[in-house]
Amino acid sequence: MSTMLIKLDENMSVAHAEFLRQIGYDCDRVTDEGLSGADDEIVWQQACAEGRFFITLDLDFYALLL
Repeated sequence: MSTMLIKLDENMSVAHAEFLRQIGYDCDRVTDEGLSGADDEIVWQQACAEGRFFITLDLDFYALLL
């Protein structure tokens, strides 16, 4: 079985990423990739290109999906 790939937005903490890694997920953060402050569309494209499930607290992020 393959590991689920997850990307956390910049509004998620290091503790969130560490917890997900401890329970077996392959998790990275937008801030670790130098994408802090990048447009939502760029962040979303990166998550999709990597095949990662994207987690954010940004309530207006859904607009990209419409």
